[in-house]
Amino acid sequence: MIMLVCSAVMAKEPTDTRKRVTYGLECGYAASFLTVDKYNFFDPEEYSRVNISDWRLTCKFNGELLLHVGYDITDNWNLSLYAGYAGAADYLPTIPVFIRASRYFGHSAMEDRWFTFIDAGSGIGIKSDPQEIYIGRLGGGYRLSLNRSANLDLMASFRFMCTHPDIIHYGEIITKDLINRNNSYMTSLNIGIGLTF
Repeated sequence: MIMLVCSAVMAKEPTDTRKRVTYGLECGYAASFLTVDKYNFFDPEEYSRVNISDWRLTCKFNGELLLHVGYDITDNWNLSLYAGYAGAADYLPTIPVFIRASRYFGHSAMEDRWFTFIDAGSGIGIKSDPQEIYIGRLGGGYRLSLNRSANLDLMASFRFMCTHPDIIHYGEIITKDLINRNNSYMTSLNIGIGLTF
């Protein structure tokens, strides 16, 4: 009896013969709509502490180009590392690096299906004095299965970024030793398309 059960298990066809490692390219378009600035620094001319808290509605458009490599944990979950180039509202362009966790719906990875994802990571602003940024994103989309190993993703998302830009006060750049806080928070709505193998 035991030999019969073992023979049946060994003869069973594997249910998933797909490769687990994924890689691909993603490009997108970001429309920034709200920026919040919070600055606290010492004014060297007036010898006083200056605190600025400001928000503004913006309409800035930026591009985004990303490469990624990941792993299909299951047919419905993927974890990927992303890196590339992204604009950040009216501030410096950035080189983002972040982790994305994706959840796919449906019963088969070979079929078209909906998905959601969440990103978290950091990056470096591209300028003479690089500055760190923080990135978060929440979104979803629809995956078109082109063949056994290629997929086309159509996506929409909400992106949040934080950076530390230069503070310009009365035409002068405030030096870092006089700055207590210089945070800018940027939000944007993104659309994108990706090709995953």
